[in-house]
Amino acid sequence: AARAMPSDGNIADWCPTCLETCEDHATVCTVCGDSLIGRPAAAVSSPSGALSARSASPPGRSVGGGAGGVRNAAALSEAREALAALRRSGELDGMEGAPDLGGMEERLGELASRIAAAAAPLSEEGGGGLDAEGWQIPTAEAFDPSAASRNRDRPTSKECLDKLPRIKVDERSSVLHECCVELLPPPKSSGEGSGNDSQEGVALKRTALRLDATVAEFGPAPPYSVSGRLVVVSPATCKGGLSAKSASALSPPSNGGRTIAYVERGGGITFAKKALLAQEAGASAVVAGQNVGVWPYVMRDSTSEAKKGGLRIPIVMVKRSDGAKLRRAADEAGPGAAVRCSVAAAPSSSSSSGHSDCVVCREPFGVGDTVVRLPTCAHCFHESCALHWLKKHNTCPYCRRELPTDDEEYERERRREARTHAGAQGDNSLRGNQWEDIFG
Repeated sequence: AARAMPSDGNIADWCPTCLETCEDHATVCTVCGDSLIGRPAAAVSSPSGALSARSASPPGRSVGGGAGGVRNAAALSEAREALAALRRSGELDGMEGAPDLGGMEERLGELASRIAAAAAPLSEEGGGGLDAEGWQIPTAEAFDPSAASRNRDRPTSKECLDKLPRIKVDERSSVLHECCVELLPPPKSSGEGSGNDSQEGVALKRTALRLDATVAEFGPAPPYSVSGRLVVVSPATCKGGLSAKSASALSPPSNGGRTIAYVERGGGITFAKKALLAQEAGASAVVAGQNVGVWPYVMRDSTSEAKKGGLRIPIVMVKRSDGAKLRRAADEAGPGAAVRCSVAAAPSSSSSSGHSDCVVCREPFGVGDTVVRLPTCAHCFHESCALHWLKKHNTCPYCRRELPTDDEEYERERRREARTHAGAQGDNSLRGNQWEDIFG
């Protein structure tokens, strides 16, 4: 496009805001967007061609907005003061072709005022203000980890919301109980399990390791407390039944001591069946280790297998990483060595366990409440609290694990990323996924 030709005959290539020529566009400055005009006489006669604000600005910064605008306005004010000082000195008086210092001084003052006025509201909108050097201070939102994902918030899929399991809380519900598994140091007396509960009580005061656990919603109801020798059974999933060696190890010692079986989820064997096999071998309690990174997890008996089989011993679950600690303790103790363990559960007296409160409303769960358990992470919330959040977000309110959405394009991208991450893992190691620290 041909450049516009002002009435004075000058080519319109001068930006009145940047105070320099622009050759990149016929009518508009490509830096600030102002309309180009013919060069003022002062700029034509200036030895340097222009008083360029652009050359004084850091690369990549515009001259008109935010903290950068404030700094440029200050620079223009300084230039104006320098011109005023030069004019007052009289050094250019009478010089042929001398520029109009008064006019240039006035123009610089106007530009400084315009830029400062434009910069002020931008700084206010940013919310961070300016520091002593004129740089904009980052806003609080800039330090909020969740702010980066707010533009990606999507409501959870309506179909998913409809399919979320609603649980009516009763006295046996795991959300109403807290449970722990403890590894105990050897008793002071020699020999395994003098069988005396009072001696085991003394050992409880010298706990070596305490692990959070969840109670099963079948079998004996809390409260209960069992202490005894830990036996890691083989096979760990109890598939095909217990080995003869494991069954023998679970037999109660002749001195009246107790044994606690450690099993693992999986193998196509129900939790109730695992507990019944351990009970048949003589165990007094069962600790089940989770085998995937989902926590907390609730063990159920949908077919009433435990009731039909006459289960009398408790079974509790620990997360995968804690199960590894129990196995490691048994391995380090060596073959035949006694690793003492305690299993205890009781109704939640406070929110110390972190499982008895809804993290949305901070109110405890109570008998008769309707609770929603999210399928991706098993975290529980009051139904109304969960739906209020999930109708706006597709993440767990506690751990932010994602749920399906109705956005097909977003779902395709999410599945692609999931496949990429899964392929990058390459193994089923204990820390084989990014959620391991949270879900065990």
